[in-house]
Amino acid sequence: MGSAVAPGGVDESSMDNAAVDVAPTGPDTLVRRIVGKLPRWLVLTLTVLGFAAPVGMYFQMVHRYAINVVFWDQFDDVTVIKASFSHFFPWGVMWAQHNDTRIFFPNLIVVLLAHTLQFNIVIEEYLSASILVAAIALIICAHKRRSPSVPWLFYCPVAIVMLSLVQYQNALWGFQIAWPLTMLGLAAAIFFLDRIELRWAFVGLAILAAVIGTLSLIQGFLIWPVGFVLLYHRRRLMTAVPWGVAAATTAAVYFRNFDSTLGSGYPGYASHHLVDSIKFYLYALGSVLGVPYSANPQDTSNQWVQLFGLATVVVAVIAILLFGIKRDSSTGSPIGVVLVLFALAFAAMVTKGRIIGGLLFAGASRYTIFDLLVLTGTYLALLGHPPIPEIFTKWRRSTADQAPSVDSANAEDRERGWPTRVLIPEIFALTGLLIAIQVPVGFHYGSQGAAVFSTYPRTALALEQNIHQFTSAQAASLYFSFEPGPWVIERIDFLQSHHLGFFNSTGKP
Repeated sequence: MGSAVAPGGVDESSMDNAAVDVAPTGPDTLVRRIVGKLPRWLVLTLTVLGFAAPVGMYFQMVHRYAINVVFWDQFDDVTVIKASFSHFFPWGVMWAQHNDTRIFFPNLIVVLLAHTLQFNIVIEEYLSASILVAAIALIICAHKRRSPSVPWLFYCPVAIVMLSLVQYQNALWGFQIAWPLTMLGLAAAIFFLDRIELRWAFVGLAILAAVIGTLSLIQGFLIWPVGFVLLYHRRRLMTAVPWGVAAATTAAVYFRNFDSTLGSGYPGYASHHLVDSIKFYLYALGSVLGVPYSANPQDTSNQWVQLFGLATVVVAVIAILLFGIKRDSSTGSPIGVVLVLFALAFAAMVTKGRIIGGLLFAGASRYTIFDLLVLTGTYLALLGHPPIPEIFTKWRRSTADQAPSVDSANAEDRERGWPTRVLIPEIFALTGLLIAIQVPVGFHYGSQGAAVFSTYPRTALALEQNIHQFTSAQAASLYFSFEPGPWVIERIDFLQSHHLGFFNSTGKP
């Protein structure tokens, strides 16, 4: 291929001795054959509904349950806001750790909301939902750019799964804006780093996105290694140099004066309890079903969740083995691979830091925002590979006809990198089955979970409206009793005196 690059571009063919291939249109794929049999108007209608329905349901959940009230960890936001009224950007407070992470960019959003929209938490929750939708759109567009022959209809499952109601905590708790912000950092880094014609300006934007994701949640550090995986596939070794320098610089700044003992009191517990760690890990990945944790030893629901988690791990590992090792400079499959790697590593970090809390912590709704990437990443890895039906039919012919010679079979294996009897369509079907299970089950339990979770901010609202009529212990319950009642009351008085949150000029939640 030619290696001409516009001024300011990154000439990967000269730097890495391999030009970036334009995503092929290729032979007809299985998905195109399916869509080709349907009327065009029906395909368009299904596509619009497939994207609009999950977005609408997610925002409907926010509309129904969102309350303009501070509770739990969000009282730490009040500390940041209080400092900002003395110095508009109180860098020291904004940079301070929250447990075992830094949430600099979420703190920045909080300060801006306080000084522009009176810290309206309902608006913050709508903003959080919008950030998540934007992240999903970037992931889909990045994959579609590399796999243009895939119909838009087949990207609807990505939106449906990634906007599952099982992540209701992130939707209905304003403090959780850090999580979709990290997702946006991951998605934007992939979108800019994987451009077919890569310019240095886009490398800079990818680095900026990764920094935002990292400084929103400590798990954002995973963006950097999966970025290296993507650069490996696209044969962009020279681009890996500034990417690596940016990663090292971010880590050096981040961990300066960092207290690693905060947030996790038993850092070595996971490595010394491997069986419990495996159970926790599988339950965390299976929690995308939204099934509530059961403390009853006679109840088998926990085991079913772990089994679902195991099934997702199996298909994800197969996808990594098929598409994550041999370089791929053209198709959309590597995008799915890096999403899977991010999700699996995220679950491992959660396991290490939260295993002391047992399966109840593993099934926390807020973690599912990244756990869902295992299913969607596997789906995208398989969807982005053009020769799915070719491999399928070739294997069928080889079993029906006389078996090929050992030499010819080995030659085919070397060319493709894996045995010819790997049934990619069957793995694709299994992934589709897991998604087909997750969607309705997740909707059912997610809807129930959202209704139950909404009782917490409602209770907080009842307390904050007449905070001085309650005991110090009741006030402390607004912050999980991590801080004494007078500390909480002081922050509620600050919100009231500055007409913030529930105490804004309208006086409505």
